[in-house]
Amino acid sequence: MKNSAIHAGLFKKWEEVIHLGLPIALLIAIGYDIFFSRNFIYVFDRWTINFLIDVVLLNVTHNAFTYMMLISSPQLKVWMVRRGGVGKFWRNNLLLTGGLALAFYFVLAPYSKSPWIYTLFTFINLLIPAHHALAQSYGISLLYNYAGRRNRKIEAVEKRERSIYGWFLGLTLIGLVALFFNWNGLLAQRFPEIGSIRLEVLVAWTLGLLFLLLMGGTISLPKELRATKGLFYVRFLIWALSFISMMAVFATRIIHGIEYLFISRRILSADKILNITISAVLLLLVIGMGVIRTSGFSYLSERAPLPHWVAALTAISTAISFSHYYLDRQLFRMKDAETREIVGPLLKG
Repeated sequence: MKNSAIHAGLFKKWEEVIHLGLPIALLIAIGYDIFFSRNFIYVFDRWTINFLIDVVLLNVTHNAFTYMMLISSPQLKVWMVRRGGVGKFWRNNLLLTGGLALAFYFVLAPYSKSPWIYTLFTFINLLIPAHHALAQSYGISLLYNYAGRRNRKIEAVEKRERSIYGWFLGLTLIGLVALFFNWNGLLAQRFPEIGSIRLEVLVAWTLGLLFLLLMGGTISLPKELRATKGLFYVRFLIWALSFISMMAVFATRIIHGIEYLFISRRILSADKILNITISAVLLLLVIGMGVIRTSGFSYLSERAPLPHWVAALTAISTAISFSHYYLDRQLFRMKDAETREIVGPLLKG
């Protein structure tokens, strides 16, 4: 998308509208949830909610896009060769995914009735995805900076933005850890005096103040970036509100999947037939895994024993998600020279 005098964008016009407008729509729903205690998504049961968010709205199914990019993009084949070879790359990924799947399976299958297994799985699937999603949003924020004119003003704002993001990420993860232990009664046992503190409200307010600092920084941006970055930053307010609103938790997952959809569209091969074929195979596979994973976590939340086949497919699906986190970290790690040289131009457009 070409820059205009008043707007710098990354995507096609309709994509940009969805990318920047979706968080606004979700923020309205969150406000309705907070002020009127009415979360409309609860008209569905837990399994349906997870299916809608993780499968239909791409929070889990977007994992397939990573593999679609790696398989279809000629530039990424060059990137894999530069990193030791295509065969070595896929072999290492298979070993990682297989090892994680076996580890998850041997934890889940024999001990799924145990409360600490559900607690451990919840903790892992809370902290690592949160770090992954926030890092993705920050990376996209930097891409918007590239869409504007490169000058000293943007570089100064980026330095400030990096500092605020570091605090935001750190406090989010610390807040999640503290809340996790508080939810499970462990924090109150160790520190009885903390029981009267609304920890989630404290974290939400602190993150909200950091969000205001981000918004304040838009004043220093060039004109063509101010409105875009201001709208983009709304997703960080939603992360702050996720500590006091379940609707905001759902919203962070929805935003993450949609973000990845638009980013992956910039890298996928121009060969439509190839893309359609790969998409159909991978999406059917990941959708199936997503359905099983949703069922597996439903079993765990109810402390019910997992059938071995459900445990196996839940373990494989979770392992694919974790290998997706690892692959993304390699694929978009701009500190690496070959990644910056090959992947950077694809993202910047």
